[in-house]
Amino acid sequence: MQVSERVKGIAASQSLAMAARAKAMQAAGIDVISMSLGEPDMDTPEHIRRAAQEAIDNGWTHYGPVAGVPSLREAIARQAYPQPLPKGKGVCTTHNTFAKVWGAHTANSAVYNLLEDSARENRKNPTEAEAILWDMLKGNNIGLHFRRQHVILDYIVDFICVEKGLVIELDGGYHNTPEQREYDESRTAHLQQLGYTELRFINEELLTNPEAVIKKIVEIAPNLPSLQVRTEDRPIVFEASDVMVSVGAKMAIYNAIQTVINPGDEVVIPMPSWVSYTEMVKVAGGKVVAVQTKYENRYCLTADELREALTEKTKMLILCSPNNPTGSIYSHSQLKALVEVLREYPEVVVLSDEIYNALVYDEYINIDKHSNATQSPQDSLQKCAIASENDKNNICSLVEFGELAERLIIVNGVSKAYAMTGWRIGWLMSKNRAFIEACARLQGQQVTCATMVAQKAAEAALTGSQDCVEQMRQVFAERRELICKLAAEIPGWKFEKPQGAFYLFPDVSALGGGDRVAEFLLEEAHVAVVSGSAFGCPECIRLSYAISTEEIVESMRRIKMAIEKLI
Repeated sequence: MQVSERVKGIAASQSLAMAARAKAMQAAGIDVISMSLGEPDMDTPEHIRRAAQEAIDNGWTHYGPVAGVPSLREAIARQAYPQPLPKGKGVCTTHNTFAKVWGAHTANSAVYNLLEDSARENRKNPTEAEAILWDMLKGNNIGLHFRRQHVILDYIVDFICVEKGLVIELDGGYHNTPEQREYDESRTAHLQQLGYTELRFINEELLTNPEAVIKKIVEIAPNLPSLQVRTEDRPIVFEASDVMVSVGAKMAIYNAIQTVINPGDEVVIPMPSWVSYTEMVKVAGGKVVAVQTKYENRYCLTADELREALTEKTKMLILCSPNNPTGSIYSHSQLKALVEVLREYPEVVVLSDEIYNALVYDEYINIDKHSNATQSPQDSLQKCAIASENDKNNICSLVEFGELAERLIIVNGVSKAYAMTGWRIGWLMSKNRAFIEACARLQGQQVTCATMVAQKAAEAALTGSQDCVEQMRQVFAERRELICKLAAEIPGWKFEKPQGAFYLFPDVSALGGGDRVAEFLLEEAHVAVVSGSAFGCPECIRLSYAISTEEIVESMRRIKMAIEKLI
């Protein structure tokens, strides 16, 4: 049977190949420890498994929407990248103006979920006064973009317009109780701290004279100071309609590349990088522009390196932070420098792979003391260190840069944060409507939709308790400390302590390079690692510490003994 030239040109995954070799040796009775795959060794948390069983029992076993179950898409948009909070609840003080965005979340995601459930019901069942005002706001071309029944901080507001910094409240008779008045006063005070103007109307006022109400809104809105905040100075805020759920983050990346790249288009990929980016670009007919980053920069792409790589043919830049295989994370200042270069190339799309952003370690993320383990794991990159922009630990996501809104693609999923690699649920997010619609057309001809049961499990993961994620993160943090301590004792290794993810990426060029060392360790030490050549960095090897503590200790003991023989 004929095999297409297109598929013939695809290289096999070296990480999967090494894992397969390790399994074959194990099947033959050889005691091999595999450090080759990037997969949490924990089981999927029980409440997520239970949600999947309930989904089966409740009939979630049929075709679903191509772009994903609406409730899951909403959960992704709502919790995947929650925005900064006012000072005292985790806001990055260098970005105070960013507090005026959709979804300034409560610090407790469990409370937020309860509030959002209540707000969702309120949106389905508006009061007569709310329905009238909503219709009038939509019918009057006053340039305001309102949301109805919106959660901000620990409150639900009736109407909110972020662009104008305006909140509108309609008061019924129940607002006359002492408890409700205390609640209203607290909410008003907190909204004022965020810079919002609050307008209050009683229901009767709207029902009897709606024109006067809308006139007052129209009069006050243009004079509000929040108009001074430029769109490019605000972070990107995603809606459910900006989300497309796929069969894993890998498929989301594949779809994005297939949708954007034409034959001959150039795609800039900093090396080292995940093994599949290059092959996906090749399948699309694109040309990979590999940029060799430097050890002294923690293998992060610099502005000068990016500028040198960009041409009029460049159509995409792919970044991964926290990075696979290096574990490095881009700081705010590093990303800002790249964005300034990209400003000169407005046609370049940026694909940001943030699949590991729940796994960021303590010294690289300054969490406010009011934060807690119930926060969504995707908070990690959005918690930006509460420090100056020059702080090397000031970590953030490209969603911070509003000017990229129409050309930024964020990719994430549940595999790493929730130990759900086999469930195959990932997603991409973009504010570019044409791009999302095109991706949906492509996916509709590929798989119709991601598995419905898995989607409901992912929804439970995002909206349920996040304690399990924090527990896993702490386990990985302890393993990182252990593997770095043991690796420091191995001669010929040079490495930086990983900032995120669960990989160690030592430079072994002093021992002959990654290919030689990886092969030697498998045969001599019976430890499977991946050569850095798979990632575009042949001087190194990658070790996954997503294995038990006992396996880490034993594998590093074997490696040390073998290397001592090698030298």
